[in-house]
Amino acid sequence: MKFFNDPFLKYDHRGFIAEGYLAEETNLETVCGRVARLRSGSLVKFTHEFGKYDSKGVYEGKLASNTTLAINRSTGFGPGYPAEFMSNTKVEMATSGDYPGVTQGTLGSSARLGTAPNGTRVTYNAGSKLCFDENGWVSPCHPIVELVPAGMSTKVKFHNNEYLKLDARNYVLEGQMVEDSYVYVVGHVAAKFKAGFIKFAASSNSAGGAYYGTLAENTWLRIHKKDVPGDKVLFLSNSKVTLATYYYPGVVQGVLGKDTELLHSKGVWVAYKKGAQVCFDFRGFVRNCFFEITQ
Repeated sequence: MKFFNDPFLKYDHRGFIAEGYLAEETNLETVCGRVARLRSGSLVKFTHEFGKYDSKGVYEGKLASNTTLAINRSTGFGPGYPAEFMSNTKVEMATSGDYPGVTQGTLGSSARLGTAPNGTRVTYNAGSKLCFDENGWVSPCHPIVELVPAGMSTKVKFHNNEYLKLDARNYVLEGQMVEDSYVYVVGHVAAKFKAGFIKFAASSNSAGGAYYGTLAENTWLRIHKKDVPGDKVLFLSNSKVTLATYYYPGVVQGVLGKDTELLHSKGVWVAYKKGAQVCFDFRGFVRNCFFEITQ
């Protein structure tokens, strides 16, 4: 098949084409096991993984003609319901699950389809742009967007839903990350946070970066302090951390990743066990966790 040899042409680690713009209309095998004719000039994306239902092939591209494709189903029995999708529109498909198929597309003809949350069949007209969940049911569309979080210069994938909040310059202040990602932390270098809800401080000063989220691995972070940088403490994977964004930014609440001696607010050293939730005041002293944090 012919592709434009431009900066958008990408290869995987084995030298197979991962994505690129087609130079001519081409019939291509899709991940749902059906052949689709893709438009010239369409950006097409491929996966070379193997699943239960042959998940090797195209998983994104613009159709050159109305095409019947299986809807995605990663749970249940058998491939998803087949539906006709419209010429000159983009389809997106899952690349994993038992029976990968269309997760987002525009109907080329009316269809009666199972609809979330309970699978009730509803008739949708041709031209309806639909999204499908893991059951193969029509669900609300929450497309993924790549945006730069406040305090960073590189993009991160977020769910484009009601949790996504941007500042005036379109930097992300909070939202739900699609996948585990390395992000800058206020007052620190990058740390890996789990997919899900995360908050970022405005990047107008050196304290830009993540200040609330769930760690994806055990991570050394400094505790909050006013006059000098706080000591580094190991915080536990799969636990939430909250950091102050002022003074010397650091952790004000977190869960210990190992047994640690910390200075208590009464001025004495206290041994805390791994897994203990601890909070810190602006002196870096352990204090009662039941207090409000002003960011």
